[in-house]
Amino acid sequence: MTAARRLIDKRGSYDAVSIAELARASNTSVGSFYNRYRDKDGLLHVLHLELCAEGKLTIETMLAPARWSTVEMPLLIGAFVEFAVTSYKEQHGLRRALLLAASTRSEFRVRAIELSRQTCSALTVLIASRYTQVSRDALRTAVDLCHCTVYGVLDQSLLYQGPASGNPLADATLTAELSMMCVAYLEARLGPSGGDRRTSSRCTSAAPSTGAPSFWVASECGSCLRPQSVVSVTRSAYLQRAHVDHAGSFDPACGRVRDVACGRGLDDEHAAHFVS
Repeated sequence: MTAARRLIDKRGSYDAVSIAELARASNTSVGSFYNRYRDKDGLLHVLHLELCAEGKLTIETMLAPARWSTVEMPLLIGAFVEFAVTSYKEQHGLRRALLLAASTRSEFRVRAIELSRQTCSALTVLIASRYTQVSRDALRTAVDLCHCTVYGVLDQSLLYQGPASGNPLADATLTAELSMMCVAYLEARLGPSGGDRRTSSRCTSAAPSTGAPSFWVASECGSCLRPQSVVSVTRSAYLQRAHVDHAGSFDPACGRVRDVACGRGLDDEHAAHFVS
């Protein structure tokens, strides 16, 4: 699975990768591929299941309230946006394939919507602690629109394989501009967040604090943090949670996720239909 994801992201397109290439990248044969998956579409389903499981774990860890209790609002927003931009860059090929699949097929769309709902719910909880006088409905609406803004821009870039305007932006610039848009909107809609000191929203990395996620590392300037590889961090944590050994096989004692390589044991009603 790891080899397949790397190959897809390297090519930038799922359609451009053949089953023979996927088999070679995974050190297996075409026959073994068909023993595990109904077809190439079956692999895409399992990859989506895995990505969603990683996403849920990321929500639990990255957006845990205790991690961000001492971090100011602009830095919180900047950290979230930077994480989103980085993950889309590192997983460009796979995310584009999943976006196209979700546009026409309900099973992909349902999983993506659920993950977005969980993300927005976690962000609403974080922001609610800073806006104790604002109704939960108003907070939810504001968070939903910020989420749509960030991921709408990123999804459009995936769909057109670049900005629709033809004006490409460096990742750091895109992160800074999206962060400023979200912070400005939240402050205009909800007011200044309680307890926040005025901080430049040009800095889009979470400043070092006891509340910052442990997978952030010091940046070149020494006063900010930047994320480690999104893929390496979230996938490593996901595999640990799923009780995976170094060979990639799941411990049968796990009872919930057993073998992501072939899809067997995945906690999803669609998995059995797309794998043998």
